[in-house]
Amino acid sequence: MSDVRLAPRRLIHSLRVFAWLPSFFIRIVARAWMILQRLEFKECGRRVKFGPGCHFSFNNIILGDDVYIGPQAYFSAAHSLIIIKQKVLFGPRVIIMGGDHRYDAVGRFMYDIGEHEKLASNDQDVVVEEDVWVGAGAVILKGVTIGRGSVI
Repeated sequence: MSDVRLAPRRLIHSLRVFAWLPSFFIRIVARAWMILQRLEFKECGRRVKFGPGCHFSFNNIILGDDVYIGPQAYFSAAHSLIIIKQKVLFGPRVIIMGGDHRYDAVGRFMYDIGEHEKLASNDQDVVVEEDVWVGAGAVILKGVTIGRGSVI
């Protein structure tokens, strides 16, 4: 009778051994995807990591060594550069926008102004110096330089 009661426990224990497999494979696939995406950046240093759900305009982003970008970050620039130097930490949902619309053409819709009509001041580089921590939900816009050792 005691063997009958222990059988379900043995089965449950044996299933627990394999319970970690799905999350293990998900982590492996996510890591491989991150490594492949790192190749898309204009420049990418060593030990760069970013969380899931991030969006980047890869071809104009330069990342230094030891950069961590939290999940759901959005880094975008059409013509300018986003330069992130070494040992920088970004929390989740950080937004960096290196460009802007041209809004000074009175009497014209912004939607109708083409890329070739943008001014140099509409797209400016964003620079994040070394040893910076940018907290969750921060928004950084064109032309900003964040100095070394800053906390945002």
